[in-house]
Amino acid sequence: MEQLTRKGRKTSKADTAAAPVPDPALREQIAARAYQLFLQRNQVHGHDVDDWLEAERSILTEHRSRKRGRA
Repeated sequence: MEQLTRKGRKTSKADTAAAPVPDPALREQIAARAYQLFLQRNQVHGHDVDDWLEAERSILTEHRSRKRGRA
């Protein structure tokens, strides 16, 4: 699904993705969660970016919550 930015440029969900996650362990967790989402959708292809972004949001939110709990 495309949307317009403030400057009128068209973007897709892939364009709005967060910066790459530098921690390999977090990337692995995100990949595993995205794969779980793919399986839950009965392995319907074409939603890989959506699955990745949803997994990234949830994993990073959990990670930040744990870090705040330790601080």
